[in-house]
Amino acid sequence: MDDLEELRIAILDKYTDLNATECPTSQTVPVGTDGIQRGIDVLGPNNDCCYLWAHNQTVSSPTPPFFDITKFYPFLRDPFITLGDDPNEFFIIYGVNHVATGKATYQNFGIYGADVWNGIKAITDADFSGSAEEYLPDNPNAKYLYVYKIARNCDGEPYCFEVPTGPGAYGIGLDQPISVCWRIYLEPATKTGPSYSEIVYDRAIKFDPKE
Repeated sequence: MDDLEELRIAILDKYTDLNATECPTSQTVPVGTDGIQRGIDVLGPNNDCCYLWAHNQTVSSPTPPFFDITKFYPFLRDPFITLGDDPNEFFIIYGVNHVATGKATYQNFGIYGADVWNGIKAITDADFSGSAEEYLPDNPNAKYLYVYKIARNCDGEPYCFEVPTGPGAYGIGLDQPISVCWRIYLEPATKTGPSYSEIVYDRAIKFDPKE
């Protein structure tokens, strides 16, 4: 947690001239064993993975089969976040490389259009390994962390993905709500998904120009 907080501060310091919106992270759906024992649909009733998402995701929209839980979680009532084409508008996704710490066999985060649930890209632990050392050059634990940028134009930056606008569901429109979801698969020691109580949640920050 201390290392992740140091990374958070380093990210905010790097982009201090921009407005920063820190998106709250939460569990996507109830864990599989809860659904199995209660006989309810939890959209994936197994324990192979930890599922996280940032901000007010599709669960708060009318898109089936998600139910409306906005009355339980205030952040789900916040306005959806979009990604425009201003070069100073982008997301920074960061967190713990759970594969490097031994809590997962494979890890990724996906980028979606939040209104129709169209997946655009999955960034894996192989893609972001070693990406935090630029931000924490003197911290030996930087190798266990990652930082990745999501933008419309990466301008040649490493550890960055350019989000297309289309056509259709092959991209995310400039005014279309966007979401980020994480998957943390199969702890080697248990051969199942890691316990939510034993991982540090991944995070996302949306940056845009100050008015």
